[in-house]
Amino acid sequence: MADLIGLTGGNGFLGSHLKRELGLRGFNVKEFDRDKYDLLHYDSLADFVKDCKVIVHLAGINRGDELDFVRVNAEGSFNLARAIRDFNKECRLIFASSAQVYSPNDGEAYSEEDFASPQSLYGISKKLGEMLIDYCHIKSTILRFTNIYGEGCRPFYNSAIATFIELAKKGERIELSCSPEKRMDLLYVKDAIEAILLAINKDINGIFNIATGNAISMKEVLDELKRYFPKMAIDKKGDDESTILMKNEKTFDVLGFKPRFDFKEGLKKYIEAELNEHKKD
Repeated sequence: MADLIGLTGGNGFLGSHLKRELGLRGFNVKEFDRDKYDLLHYDSLADFVKDCKVIVHLAGINRGDELDFVRVNAEGSFNLARAIRDFNKECRLIFASSAQVYSPNDGEAYSEEDFASPQSLYGISKKLGEMLIDYCHIKSTILRFTNIYGEGCRPFYNSAIATFIELAKKGERIELSCSPEKRMDLLYVKDAIEAILLAINKDINGIFNIATGNAISMKEVLDELKRYFPKMAIDKKGDDESTILMKNEKTFDVLGFKPRFDFKEGLKKYIEAELNEHKKD
């Protein structure tokens, strides 16, 4: 029988992709049932963690009330880690963290050993989640993801790329609130999933930056989008160039992760899927 993989956030952007891929690869998945389990109630989690070899914790929020950030991203992760510690010590927790645990700067890339000083409440809640997991002394793999884009990503929620594509499809103007020279590291969702699968298959603890290591400017992003939406209109209203970039040598060396898709390839697949879905509607 295949190892049992627990999954929280299975209906979200990243989770839905992972759930599909785990099924295709023959994994036995135990999905987090919100009618039975509650991350904010530790006592409800004993049955969920039972018998799992690995739990991939993707549930979280990046929009909402300030206290909800702390409750869901930090307290919820702490409760899950405590349940693993108390009821299934052999289980390993894979926690989806974020590049936002680092502070924005002028573009110098961070390694996992650099001091993490988040400036956003979301980043603070993710860093706190990491620290609380570490406090529980369980087996854990922390994946700090850069900006993920791809099929199923929600516009106006957690992806500038998804928002730009949605506005371009509707013929609406794009408001660029940062400098065109601002650089970003953009990770296609299928590569993000591959990183998680590697973490599942390798019994390795620690923190790993999940990024391409190849930053591109916002101008390059918009120029590439114009290939698909030639009439796309842009209003440039900002000059902020601060960004968060991450080194990925440790991830390559230890996890063996190397992205398969550069931005042009990932964007092509994403837009083709979006346009095909639009035709169905």
